[in-house]
Amino acid sequence: MCDGCQDVTNVLIDETIRPANCLNPAEVNFTSLIQRTWRLTDIFGNVSQCIDTIWVRRASQDMADYQMPANAELSCNATNAQLHPDSLGYPIYLAGSESIELDPTNAALVCNLLIKYTDMEFTGGCGGTREIMRLWTISELYCGTLIDIIVGSQMISLVDEVAPVINCAPGAQTVFTNPYSCSSDLFIAKPVVSDNCTAANTIRVTLTINGVGFYDNFQGGTVTGFEAGPNLITFRAYDLCGNSSSCTRVITVTDEIAPIAVCQTNTTVSLGLDGTARVYVPSFNDGSYDNCGIDSIRVRRMTPSQECDPVPVFRDYVPVCCDDTGEPVIVIMRVWDSSGNTNECMVALEVQDKIPATISCLPNLTVNCGFDLDDLTVFGKIVNLNNGETRDSVFVGGVFQFLDGFAADNCDLRVVEVTPFISLNSCGAGYVERYFEARALSGNLAIARCTQRITVINDVDVLPASIVWPCDLTLTNFCVVNPELELTPDVLEQFNGTGVSCHIGIPSFYDRPRFLDNECTQVGVTYKDHVFEIQDSACYKILREWKLVDWCAYEGGALGSNIENYIYRDVQVIKIMNNIDPVITCPADVNVCSFQRNMFNRRIPVFNCNCN
Repeated sequence: MCDGCQDVTNVLIDETIRPANCLNPAEVNFTSLIQRTWRLTDIFGNVSQCIDTIWVRRASQDMADYQMPANAELSCNATNAQLHPDSLGYPIYLAGSESIELDPTNAALVCNLLIKYTDMEFTGGCGGTREIMRLWTISELYCGTLIDIIVGSQMISLVDEVAPVINCAPGAQTVFTNPYSCSSDLFIAKPVVSDNCTAANTIRVTLTINGVGFYDNFQGGTVTGFEAGPNLITFRAYDLCGNSSSCTRVITVTDEIAPIAVCQTNTTVSLGLDGTARVYVPSFNDGSYDNCGIDSIRVRRMTPSQECDPVPVFRDYVPVCCDDTGEPVIVIMRVWDSSGNTNECMVALEVQDKIPATISCLPNLTVNCGFDLDDLTVFGKIVNLNNGETRDSVFVGGVFQFLDGFAADNCDLRVVEVTPFISLNSCGAGYVERYFEARALSGNLAIARCTQRITVINDVDVLPASIVWPCDLTLTNFCVVNPELELTPDVLEQFNGTGVSCHIGIPSFYDRPRFLDNECTQVGVTYKDHVFEIQDSACYKILREWKLVDWCAYEGGALGSNIENYIYRDVQVIKIMNNIDPVITCPADVNVCSFQRNMFNRRIPVFNCNCN
């Protein structure tokens, strides 16, 4: 509004509103008539008036011009305020390009419209969920009459999409294994649960252990099968609409129970060829066990052995050797479980040496009679290889025969030569048996024995080379009556060493032959005297025939079986000389009367040589 030159001010000075005349056909499409009177004044004070006539059209009777509030979805525990149309909206009247929300206030101002709603509730959903059908009715108050224009609906869904609240207190917990199983039983309380829609007592709780064990509708109670180590417990709560939430707890099961160590009462081991052995764990273990399983078993001797095990440590075996024989070796067996718990027991280990010693004997020998048998070691010895002894060469009669025998064993041993057996006859022939024994010092009762036989033979006739015959003897003025009886070798012994010897380098002797007479000979000596009277200017001449025989040589048969081959002879001449005239004593005259002829020839004088 302007006067073409200057701005003007307008002022509403009057407004009248009257309802439309329902009987006037020209006004049936209107609800009222508004007339407004305006006064216009310019800056110069010029004034003019005008009337503005406004016909208010009735609300559209076309349902398309009305829009129901959008369907809504609320939580099942929505409040009344949340359910009220102030929150969920009112129908909208589409007046051309303008949209008017028909809340109770606006509806009355807009074309005499009245609006109301009615809620129809449909229950039976899960956990308190339900559907509400809100029926809207839009009416027009026209000419005193209420005319329904449209009835529309709005769907309100009260749903449960919120998971239950679950509390897993007390959280992490540590317990111990049962004595005879690698698990634990534990009372687990039902978690505290709540839900926005579902009553707590209808919330289903499940329990899962390590993702495997499953308890449905868990109400609390003793749960078995918690394995050693950390166990993850997962509680999951489900409301009646299937919404779920979970919480976890860690139950750590620790094994503090020591294994049960079960040992053999006694264990026996035999040493090997090298004098040692290893006794492994299975030989000591007699069924050790643990509730969670055995991790390892090791053994060691209780006390050190300088020879066998100077620094005992736990390992898969116990080393033993010959030094362990005789007394039991106390062995400690220690059992570990996977948690590091240990237990021990002890075993008495008997170490035995069942391998007998070996002995390589000296060869048998044959020697001639006369060989010096006082020291039998000249025929060799048995050396102890375990002591580092060496085998020497054995020479008999200056000739190499063999090496010493030897004895050896897996353990230390002692070699002894026991009293020999000597069987020699009167000729020195026979045999000598040497007995050797090798005895283990480890307590092994087996004895290795061997025998060396030294055969002594006598097959050489040594007599001829050794005989020295007695010298001839001449006795002067030695009066004898019966030479055979009075000139025996024992009598002649008194003259030994007198006169000139008949042997070079040997003093004179006259009694009997000299010859080799030892253990190898058995010489028979005989003589026979042949006495001759008045021979060779001697009163008596005795031819003493000596005869010697070596019966040992004969038995040896060196010269055959004829005894004459073994008889040796010599003649010793013994003369009795007398240079003193004899004394003759004639017999007295005798008168006899006899018819025998020549009886007097029987009487001869009696004389004695060298006799007074």
